[in-house]
Amino acid sequence: MQDYLLFIDTETSGIPQDINTKISHTDLWPFILQVAWCIYTSEGELLKSENHYINEPDIIIEEASQKIHNIDYELLKEKGESRKEVIKILANDLRHYKPLIVGHFVEFDSKMLQVAFNRVGLKNIIKDLPHFCTMRSTGDYVRYTNRDYPSLGILYEGLFKEKLVKMHDASADAEATAKCFFELYRKGEIDEELIENQPLFIKVRQEIRNKYGCGLPVVILLIVGLIMIFS
Repeated sequence: MQDYLLFIDTETSGIPQDINTKISHTDLWPFILQVAWCIYTSEGELLKSENHYINEPDIIIEEASQKIHNIDYELLKEKGESRKEVIKILANDLRHYKPLIVGHFVEFDSKMLQVAFNRVGLKNIIKDLPHFCTMRSTGDYVRYTNRDYPSLGILYEGLFKEKLVKMHDASADAEATAKCFFELYRKGEIDEELIENQPLFIKVRQEIRNKYGCGLPVVILLIVGLIMIFS
């Protein structure tokens, strides 16, 4: 395992029609509204946390997504920062720590961030770093027969016997992902071999449904409407 781990989560303006769309086709991707990450040592010591909202004139927030994360234009106007400045902060941390990037459905967050790097004209350094997905490794925590993987809330409750509060806030979800990861590692349910060899990038429809904890008809509705989420 890497010396440092970066746990990351995004809240977005919608969901992509196809997660396999090329990163360079930025016009086909939604926008990041909030991105948060926390950096830990491999021993579980928190080194730093970042939480940023992005406000840019090109952002269009889909109504269904806003209902999930409650991020609207007024909030972005009040708390939002320049997309390029936020991505620069993240890029500096990626260069400095060279971390293992961990997320709950990390493919989605990673690709959204890669799109953001392209939008601001910065080198896409995320794709060359190792990734690990807490969702892909925790199928045993699924409660419902129509899902292959648990949402972050279900995983958290299964591990800690308490509900995850403030879901669909990127900062809270990134911290919850970190807590779940270290607990799974402590329990031996993930290990060095799995971290090293976990395959990523499988069925998008199933992945999005599991990340956001909604049924398949809802996901189809969201995709048709170009909207989204998320733990």
